[in-house]
Amino acid sequence: MTNVHLKDKLSRQLVSHNDVFADVFNALLYSGEQKVAPDELSELSERSVYQILGEIFGAERDIIREWKDGQGLRLAILGTEIQSEYDPSMPARIMLYDAAAYMWQFKKDEERRKEHRRQAISEGRKPPVEPPEKPAAVITLVLYLGEKPWGAQNSLSDCVRVNDEVKRYFSNYNIHVVDLGALPKDKLELFRRDFGVIAEFLWQKRNFKSFTAPQTSYHVSYKAELYNLLHKMAKNDAERKNILNIVMDSEEGRMTMRDYWQEGIDKAVAENEARVKAETEARVRAETEARVKAETEARVKAETEARDALSDKLLKQLFDKMMEAGKGVQDFAVAIIDRVKRSELFREYGIDENVAPT
Repeated sequence: MTNVHLKDKLSRQLVSHNDVFADVFNALLYSGEQKVAPDELSELSERSVYQILGEIFGAERDIIREWKDGQGLRLAILGTEIQSEYDPSMPARIMLYDAAAYMWQFKKDEERRKEHRRQAISEGRKPPVEPPEKPAAVITLVLYLGEKPWGAQNSLSDCVRVNDEVKRYFSNYNIHVVDLGALPKDKLELFRRDFGVIAEFLWQKRNFKSFTAPQTSYHVSYKAELYNLLHKMAKNDAERKNILNIVMDSEEGRMTMRDYWQEGIDKAVAENEARVKAETEARVRAETEARVKAETEARVKAETEARDALSDKLLKQLFDKMMEAGKGVQDFAVAIIDRVKRSELFREYGIDENVAPT
């Protein structure tokens, strides 16, 4: 997975939380007014399959939610596409995604009316004649996370050739691209939750070429996901250091990001200390084993040498005594070869094997 794809994936994970998703739309569509409530959102299938000109196409939105009011009335279908790179085909893609969302609503309405007719017939009633229900609007926001400005393609007419002969019949399709790095500063302040940190990161990168810390306090609920995304977006150690210094309001329901980053630092320090401890213990153990081995070998060597020296002295004493007793060299040679015979000769000539001769 490339860095761009990983960044998009991490961004989708963050925005897919209903509270963050609702905050994005409230900030960008409703000027910060809390119109979209997280509990009014429900997930829809993000994948659609189409057959166009005999070919099967599959398309998968990043995030799509059904927005219903407290009475269950569908208010809109809300979707987001997250882009880290400029895509000139985006108007066509969004048109396809939105069309699928409209067709899904038409199909659901048709299934609803069929079920009402089936139920009426099963109960012996006259099937009702219900007019089709108009689908709710589909609103898609393209959230652009790139550091360079978005290109000019914000409508279908920007990315296709429209000749003069067909221009009057051409149906254009506009899309809503939110270039986060180009948002006005006062627009950033409308975010209340985690994604506001990302928006401000991109805004500072675009305007100041570096990131220091958010100037607005945001309610952060997904610390790990936010950290992973910011860390992936940082380009160098200086930016990562600044990320560690991000400080937010620490009142209840909010958090000090420094505390979270410090947790990561503390964990890394603890892991490093554990590693150093383990390495030190292993080194000490190895050194101790080596020292004990060396000492043992030296002791064995010394004992062997001492024993050999004692044996030489005892054998010389035995040789002298045997010669005095008139024994031949052959008799002495047996003592050198045969340990049992040697012990017998030591006893015979009154020699203590454990005491060195004076």
